[in-house]
Amino acid sequence: MRTAEAVSLLFILFCRDPQFRRTLYKRERRRTDPEYAQHLRDLANRRNARNREKRNEYARRYRSEHLAQARASARKYAAAHQREMAEYHRRWRSEHPEKYAQYEANQKRKRQLAKEAINE
Repeated sequence: MRTAEAVSLLFILFCRDPQFRRTLYKRERRRTDPEYAQHLRDLANRRNARNREKRNEYARRYRSEHLAQARASARKYAAAHQREMAEYHRRWRSEHPEKYAQYEANQKRKRQLAKEAINE
């Protein structure tokens, strides 16, 4: 059996299938009837919009939950870092009193210069 014969035989068999006949009818009607074509497009758009809304809702929920978790862990690590740095700073001040005295003197001098600049 040649390919063309096989294809035509399959087409004949398919034509007996009611689902395929409906598909052919819908195709033909869509080609010829603009109102029906618009109706089918509207149905597809409504279906797509509904699915898109479901997807967006899922994405919003996912994003809010996961962002909340990320923010919580960021706050936790930021607080830990702040505590560590404060402890480090206190230790550094106690280990280097001369450096801290130098820093204080420098700050005092800068404040004095700023006061004089304002008064002039």
